[in-house]
Amino acid sequence: MEATVAVAQAFIDRGQHIWRVNQIIEEVRTEHDLEVTDALASRVLRGRFGMRYRRVQRVAFQGNSDRCLALRQLFAERLLN
Repeated sequence: MEATVAVAQAFIDRGQHIWRVNQIIEEVRTEHDLEVTDALASRVLRGRFGMRYRRVQRVAFQGNSDRCLALRQLFAERLLN
């Protein structure tokens, strides 16, 4: 478990994004020659670092138009103010 924490902390210190739990698992395997389960890596990321994730939904091509981008920015600005 400590190897998993060390690897995750190294990712954070380098400013490297953690997109998947598999990144942590592979890094622990190469650096420390240990096998780590998905559940353990997820538990470390959630418990020690407060990281959560959810699956991103696909957006239609129209949703990425300049008009939609501007509308999303305006909505976010109004929501935050």
